[in-house]
Amino acid sequence: MEQIEKNSHNQIYLAALIVVVVIVGGFLLLVKDTNAPGTDAEKEATTTNTTVVNKVPDNKTSVKNDTAKPVTKSTASGQVNTLGAQPVVLVNYTDTGFSPFSLEIKKEQTLRFNNQSTSGMWISSNPHPTHTDYPGFDQKKVVFRGEYYEFTFTKVGTWGYHNHINPNQTGKIIVK
Repeated sequence: MEQIEKNSHNQIYLAALIVVVVIVGGFLLLVKDTNAPGTDAEKEATTTNTTVVNKVPDNKTSVKNDTAKPVTKSTASGQVNTLGAQPVVLVNYTDTGFSPFSLEIKKEQTLRFNNQSTSGMWISSNPHPTHTDYPGFDQKKVVFRGEYYEFTFTKVGTWGYHNHINPNQTGKIIVK
């Protein structure tokens, strides 16, 4: 009789444990689903200091500085025209580095760094890894092929930069 009582108690404990596990598991799944953003655009829309993640027309994510102007069209000269603003200047990042390597622009002009490489791009001011020459000029996140980063230069000077992911790939911007 005592053995039957022990088995009965063990079965009750086991059943109670299973019920607790099921309840906790269900709760965790529910919490995970309610914390997740509802759409892909919401999942990609995050803010990091002055860098904003936005959707671009081809449904790829872009990272741009919040002072950048809306883009209207590309030109053959490598510049992108904007409404009522100085043109946005293009710099392409490929597997071999930045093109053009060195560029002269005006103060308050915006550069768009297009990632055309097969790897990640994270634009940062020199020196690596501290990025202290122009601290605001730091993408602060990686973008991939087809994505871009825009930055408006508000300081006159010569600014070296690099891909934080591959610091041997560098470039230079001269702001007048």
